[in-house]
Amino acid sequence: MVNNQLVIVYNQIFEQVSPQITNQGRGVLYDVMHIILYAEQPGSKAKNICNYFGIESYATLDEDKRIVDGVISNPNDSFNPINLLRHDPERELFWIVVIACTLAGAYSCVKYLEYIKEQKATQERGNKARNLQLAPPSQQSVTPPRKSLTAALCLVVSANAIGNLIKNDQINVSDIEKLIDAASYFVCTEEPDSNQLHPEITDEDIPTNSNLEVYVKIYIDEGQEMIGKKVPYILKRNLPSHGQGVVKQLACLRNLSGLEKFNRV
Repeated sequence: MVNNQLVIVYNQIFEQVSPQITNQGRGVLYDVMHIILYAEQPGSKAKNICNYFGIESYATLDEDKRIVDGVISNPNDSFNPINLLRHDPERELFWIVVIACTLAGAYSCVKYLEYIKEQKATQERGNKARNLQLAPPSQQSVTPPRKSLTAALCLVVSANAIGNLIKNDQINVSDIEKLIDAASYFVCTEEPDSNQLHPEITDEDIPTNSNLEVYVKIYIDEGQEMIGKKVPYILKRNLPSHGQGVVKQLACLRNLSGLEKFNRV
C-alpha cells in the first residue's frame, strides 16, 4: 500500500515538474530538488542536500544519471533505472525526478503537491471572480509562437527593498534577483498579458525604510524562459543572459486585492 502511494506521488510530481525540465540540458536533478523542496523550506534545505550528494547546478544528464545509479540499484536488469534511461528520454527525466523525490523524502513531496494544489485553487477562485465581472470574448485569436518574447515580471515587495529604484530605470540582473528574493507575491507573464493583472495601487509617494507593500513591474526582453515559472529559484535561473530589464511600473499597493493570479511566497 505504501509503495503504491509513493508511485502515485512520484507520478503526480513528475506531471508538475516535467514542463519545467523538458529539453533542459543541464542541472535537471539540481532544479527538481529546489522545486520540490521550495514549498517546505525555500533554498537552504535543497542546497544542503545537493551539496552533500554532489548534485551540481550545471551537471549534464549523464552526470545526473551517475547519481541515479548511485542511489537506486536493482538486481533485476529489466527494472534497472540506468538501462531505462538509455532508451527513453521521458523515462530518463522521470527517474531523475524519482531520485529527487527519494532524496527530498516523501513528506517533502506531499508538501510540494499540497502547495501546488493551493496555488491552483487560489488561481481558480480568482478566475471565477473575474468571469462574473467580464463577459467572455466572442473570439480568441491564436498567436503564433515567437522565438523571443518580452516578459513582464510583476512583484509585490516591501518599500524598504526598493532602494533608489524609479520608474523607467534600467535594472541589472543582480538587482532583479534581490527583488525576486524579497517578493511576497510574484508572477511572470508575457507582455501584454500583464495588463490582465489588476492590483489595487495608489498614487502616493513610496516611503523609504517602510514595510508598506509596493507593486513593481519589470519588462525583460528575451525573457520567454521566465514566463509561467512558479518558483523564485527557477525564475532567477532563467533570467536572460543580457541580464537587464526596465522598470515599467512602481506604485504603492492600496491592499492585497487583485493578486489572485500571483504566486504567493
